[in-house]
Amino acid sequence: MCAAQRDWAAAEAFCQQLDKAAAEYGSRTWLAMARQSRGELAGARGKREEALALYAEAQEAFSLAGNHAEAEQCQAAMAALRGAPVQPAVA
Repeated sequence: MCAAQRDWAAAEAFCQQLDKAAAEYGSRTWLAMARQSRGELAGARGKREEALALYAEAQEAFSLAGNHAEAEQCQAAMAALRGAPVQPAVA
């Protein structure tokens, strides 16, 4: 994503597109993708607590939508932000 390259304007534009799609389509998956992208941007900007909250919202929405792989990616991102080792999901 653009945030990794510190292209804040492009990253914000991408997040705005996802926010718009989430509002337009109203699905949990679109909401989750929008929150996840906002979390990545917040984390890249050093806004740890904001990023954690956004990733938590995304994780919950992905879980409710049945997308457990993406939910686990959000969990891993939160663990990385906290400096904790990532625990694999138990099936």
